[in-house]
Amino acid sequence: MRVKNLNIKPIIVFIAIALTISSCFKDDPIFLFPTQEPPFDEYLTQGNLTLTEGSLVDIENIVVYSIMSEGEFDVVGSSTATFSVEVAKVNNYQTVLFSSSDYEHLLLMGLYDPEKDAVIANDTTTALALCMLNPLLIHAGYEELTDYFEALKESEGLGLILDHIANVHQTEPNILFDRELNPQLFELAYQASEEIMEHLADDGKLLNDNADNGMPAIDDADGVAISFVNPDHLWYGVAIYTIIEDTLKDLTQVRPAIGLEYAWGWPPSVEYREQATNYDLGNGYFRIELNSGYDLNEFSSANAKGMGTRLNTIQALKYMIKLGVGQEPVIDFSGIYNMVTEEHIEAFDSASDQKNVPQLVSAFSDLFIDNSENVALWLWPNKPDSSGDAYLAVTGLIIRNIISEFDMAGLSDIEVPFFYDLINSNKDITYTLLQENGTIVSIAY
Repeated sequence: MRVKNLNIKPIIVFIAIALTISSCFKDDPIFLFPTQEPPFDEYLTQGNLTLTEGSLVDIENIVVYSIMSEGEFDVVGSSTATFSVEVAKVNNYQTVLFSSSDYEHLLLMGLYDPEKDAVIANDTTTALALCMLNPLLIHAGYEELTDYFEALKESEGLGLILDHIANVHQTEPNILFDRELNPQLFELAYQASEEIMEHLADDGKLLNDNADNGMPAIDDADGVAISFVNPDHLWYGVAIYTIIEDTLKDLTQVRPAIGLEYAWGWPPSVEYREQATNYDLGNGYFRIELNSGYDLNEFSSANAKGMGTRLNTIQALKYMIKLGVGQEPVIDFSGIYNMVTEEHIEAFDSASDQKNVPQLVSAFSDLFIDNSENVALWLWPNKPDSSGDAYLAVTGLIIRNIISEFDMAGLSDIEVPFFYDLINSNKDITYTLLQENGTIVSIAY
């Protein structure tokens, strides 16, 4: 299932996701293959669609779909319909999409509310869902989004979006989400989000902890293990070398810090708790290299930078999925393939050189959009006919269109969770460590 005419660049995949897993490759750190575990549990729910008065949308020519499946549509009247659709079983709001039956044009967005166990789709949910697909809301949970939606409903900004949606639906509904033909929709969503986040911050505690939090340290652990203690909101790739033999002993990973508390503001802030990752090192004299980078030139490299790039690329894709679904997909990080083209590398290099956070998010969005079909096959290798690729492509496009408004506003250093950390992180860290009888005898940075 494909989404057409979304300005999606041709997919160029250097390492096909359909490669068969074989014993000679499955442990190779360069080639990582699809996981067979489903990313979400499915849940069948019901919903209602109401078109705006005077809408030119042909309700007989609408398809409803979630990240999980295409739904069943039952037209009730010229502007109303009921439907059933399988959604991801999560405890947060998630978007449900309504397109023309050929998937050519996105027309409306609905919201699934797990507390009400239903999907509502109309102009209001379209506006709310649009404002939800804002990368500043990566860590927002159900309670935070409920407050956000309730404040939006009382705001002038949402009223302007609703007036605009109604006007477009009454004149040329197919261009509603086309940024080239209808840039005003995304301008209004950006302005409304800024207004509400600042409003909600009036009674909130600003934590201001999205900035770089430091770098992983190494501590003693039980037996011959060591513990990487990471205060940073990033994954680190780790390459461990034996110094005497000067050989690569292993590639491993360090998990990121965990978000604990959310506080509204422009931008919102998150307080993190450091996380420890234990590794069974053994005794000896080692050089330990850590890297939290996103250098796509090294995407397939068997070193710390390559591992860090793969890990943080996967995390970025997971966060983009979470913006639409409300929860990160359950992935064991064993499934990835080389999705990188020269055009992607140029975009990432440009964002990195300028330290431009919105451009970095846009670059990840393009990577997401260009590979939506194969990412869907990675997530659901046993469901090649799922609606996942259409959902992922549309979600990625809206995220890119929203974040582009930040760039237009000159907010190059806006503290978007994860992405701000990534572009400002300590890329290369090297420790030399001597361990004897399970105890770190010496360590140098």
